[in-house]
Amino acid sequence: MIWVRRALTVPLGILLLFVLGAAIVTLEVSDTFLDPGYYPRELRDANFYEFVMVDMPTSALNEARQINGDMLPERFDENPLVTLGLSTDDIVASLNTALPPAWLQDVVEQVFDELGLYIAGERDEFAITVRAGDQAVAMVSEVKGLLSRADAYTLLFDEFVTPAVDDALSENTLVGLNITSEQLTGSVRNTVPPEWVQAQVEAALDEVTPYLVGETDFFEIRVQLADTAERALEEIKALLRETDAYDLLYDEVVAPALRSSLGESIELPVGVALTDGEVLKALREVAPPDWVQAQTELVIDEAGPYLVGRADDFAVTISLADNKRRAQRVIADLISTKVKEAAGRLPECTASQVGDVLSGALDSVPVCLPPDIHYDELVDSIIVGVAEAVDTFVLGAIPNEFVFTDAILRDTLTQSGGQQNVELLDQVRKIVRDGWSYSDADLRRDLFEAGGDKAVQRLDDAREFLADGWTYTHLDLREDLAANGDGSSLAGFDRARSIVGWARTLKLLVYVPMILILLSIGFLASNRWSERIAWAAGSLVVTAGIIFLVSGPIFDTIGESRIEKIVESSIADLELSGRFEKTQRLAADKLYEIATSAVDGFAAGIAMKSSFLLVLGLLAMAISLGWSHIKGFVQRYRY
Repeated sequence: MIWVRRALTVPLGILLLFVLGAAIVTLEVSDTFLDPGYYPRELRDANFYEFVMVDMPTSALNEARQINGDMLPERFDENPLVTLGLSTDDIVASLNTALPPAWLQDVVEQVFDELGLYIAGERDEFAITVRAGDQAVAMVSEVKGLLSRADAYTLLFDEFVTPAVDDALSENTLVGLNITSEQLTGSVRNTVPPEWVQAQVEAALDEVTPYLVGETDFFEIRVQLADTAERALEEIKALLRETDAYDLLYDEVVAPALRSSLGESIELPVGVALTDGEVLKALREVAPPDWVQAQTELVIDEAGPYLVGRADDFAVTISLADNKRRAQRVIADLISTKVKEAAGRLPECTASQVGDVLSGALDSVPVCLPPDIHYDELVDSIIVGVAEAVDTFVLGAIPNEFVFTDAILRDTLTQSGGQQNVELLDQVRKIVRDGWSYSDADLRRDLFEAGGDKAVQRLDDAREFLADGWTYTHLDLREDLAANGDGSSLAGFDRARSIVGWARTLKLLVYVPMILILLSIGFLASNRWSERIAWAAGSLVVTAGIIFLVSGPIFDTIGESRIEKIVESSIADLELSGRFEKTQRLAADKLYEIATSAVDGFAAGIAMKSSFLLVLGLLAMAISLGWSHIKGFVQRYRY
């Protein structure tokens, strides 16, 4: 009969193997995946935070440096990371100073601690608070440091200023000046040197940062341009010394005055006409270059205070007396040439025309050439009065001097481009005089124009986050879940929390079926208590030993490599494409490392729990089998 009972312990032993294995696995799941502290430990062991803040940015920046400028937006001729001249180590070091791995670790571990314990049912409320105000201030400081070391000034000119200069020259906006792009760009560099730009950028960052982090409710960036305007005027004069300033002086200053005095055409008494352009050309031909240069710089010097907003008007006197005197001979020769050309084209007079022509004085080009008068005689007779005609009708109409004023400048701008040119002039004068300013009100207005109230609200949310941090509580979570659908999500979440909570609280109850099976084996195997305990302990030793062998040596020999291959194959199936393939591969490798570490740790935990039961079973078996000796030993020394 006893052997029949003992035979029945075999299926119970097999059942015990599965029950014990399920119990140990359940306990290990509770101690790992259901434990909020498990994930932070795994991330720390994997050096996850240093990986995210050092290894990943380093790889991404190195790959970004390899991107050809042709693949970037049109305004970039070259890769900015190359043009800036900053090393990857510099950028990563600044990033880690502003956002240190320890800060990121605190944020992540707070989330697991607060939210994890709530989900696990170990607390009924939670509050996650992330503060980034100090990091924003540190980030601004690092940006200023990077800008001071970087060649951002060259990038600014290469990618923005130089194209703008090229566009301006191609659109002929600099009328009258034969200036190359290199010359104009060089002048702009001299006008706004790197140290000035760096100072303005740092001042702007220092002004805006307290506003963004909520320390102040207002900001105003003010850039004083008076000094740069003075340098700009000097650069303009330097450019004029290198280029032909005739067109600027005559087309933009002298020509308007001549047209008002002469009109578009001058009819001379000798029978020919001069255009205002021909007179202007004559004046140009005889004007000494140094005089033109001096007059042009005089206009700039006198108009400068007006252009920079320090004066409300200006008036500069241009003397043309010497220029007129030198041009007299040129204009007379031009008229003589015109007379000769006109006389050369005259038809021979008819009989009816001869009398009319000869009845008058031959001091102007007639309608025909009389047959008795030679062509040369007619020309000589006419050009006698050329000099007088020049003095009276041409040079006499030109003032010896004229005054170029702000009113003339504004009229010229209106004629060349409309009222908007005058408005632009007034706007530039105001900005140069008072400086350029940009305030919080301007920012909010621009955001509203770009994206409406939502854009402004995003600014306020960002400021609130940087000032007070971002807080997310159990109430927010429940509200978000309740807003999703008909409330089933919230109900399902509460059920899951309850199950997880009970599972962690009553996790040791998973041993109850195991204990019942062990008791059954013991009572079936023997009628004596010592043998019952031995049989139960032996069953525990066998089953725990099998589980230990599977999760320990066998897993280390066979299972670990297979599981690692499965994980590696799953990661390899990920589609890694695009410009940052190496960085994606680096992230995949880290994921593989964390996954294999979790699998190894899980198996090791099962092996440790089974080994503990194995030792416990061996101890119970030893005690039960040697109980008679132990009892006799105790009784011998008891008396």
